[in-house]
Amino acid sequence: MHIEPLLKLGNLPIQDFLSQYWQQKHLYSPQSLSDYLPDLDIDDLAGLALEQEVESRLIRSEENRWELDHGPFTEEQLTHLPNSNWTLLIQAADIWIPEISQFLDLFRFLPNWRLDDIMISYAADGGGVGPHFDFYDVFLIQAKGCRTWHLGPECNDQTPRVQDSPLNQIAPFEPEHTFETKPGDVLYIPAGKAHWGIANGDDCMTLSVGFRAPSDREILSNFADFIADDLPSSNRYRDSSPKVADNPGKINDSVIETLRHKIQDLIDSPTALASWFGREMTEGKYSEIQPEEFFELPNIEEQELNEFLVQNPLEVFSASRLAYRECEDATTLFIDGEEYKTTALVAETLCKKRYFEPGELQILIESEQPNDSKELLLSLVNRGILLVAQNELNE
Repeated sequence: MHIEPLLKLGNLPIQDFLSQYWQQKHLYSPQSLSDYLPDLDIDDLAGLALEQEVESRLIRSEENRWELDHGPFTEEQLTHLPNSNWTLLIQAADIWIPEISQFLDLFRFLPNWRLDDIMISYAADGGGVGPHFDFYDVFLIQAKGCRTWHLGPECNDQTPRVQDSPLNQIAPFEPEHTFETKPGDVLYIPAGKAHWGIANGDDCMTLSVGFRAPSDREILSNFADFIADDLPSSNRYRDSSPKVADNPGKINDSVIETLRHKIQDLIDSPTALASWFGREMTEGKYSEIQPEEFFELPNIEEQELNEFLVQNPLEVFSASRLAYRECEDATTLFIDGEEYKTTALVAETLCKKRYFEPGELQILIESEQPNDSKELLLSLVNRGILLVAQNELNE
């Protein structure tokens, strides 16, 4: 089934949330998602924490000291935990748990490229990761139990940190707001806002929906690398107006001006920027995770595609990311760091949602360029990017 993006957060229309709160200030919205909570327990998470492919962390605290261990863990490690002051974190749970993948669809009122993943935190009484801040926006959804959240000041690179802390913890920390979240409650925290969540009692489970926000450093460095990959070595600096040097050690202003114009000419390409950005923002953090590791992929021929589309509900592989960009002369579809020239209809349809009813994608092979559309769809099906739908979230 297809889970529609949220239209409201509590009684607040999403557009009002975006204009008044998003990346500006926090918002506590009690019982906003109580009808959508997935049914998970510690056994589900513990099983994932044993797997090599899953990014998991275990954080234990005692008297304001935190100890961090990275998974995979053993059953013995997880069954001999103390009664309090620990939390188990499972990153990218939307990849591994179908119910969580569908839960993520609620937040597709923001562009696909913005969504990062859902982390699940399961904590015993007193468990948490200490006072810290993130460089990205986050929705914290209480799924089970209760958690007390303390919100502090705005932070940045100059904010004092706990020395040698692997958790980006800050000190000192002075709470400015406090909330106790119960199942179904949502707390939105913009990037840079200090926060500290502490589990109240056992069986405390929190979902953290994180968002991609490349830093200026990453944008400049990664785009420069993308441009440089296609530059021939024969293109070199050339003197614009050579003159006899009055001092051979002097770098003249004309040299700097020549370099400035050269850099501007190299990077001033909207086409190249769009290509890099689409590839970069759809490249998965866990690109090594491939559909064939989990599913038996079909090997259908072109003449079988129509029947396959008619008979099967399909969904996008949970680790795959799709986005597109329209230009006057072409539409580019980005999938997992690769780009494809296609029609607007194909790109819009495949990116709008992640679940498709039987026959819903038929229109794409009956479009203006059916051969191109059929070739792309056939490739996506046989590679497992479009899968026969596995599980569905109960209403």
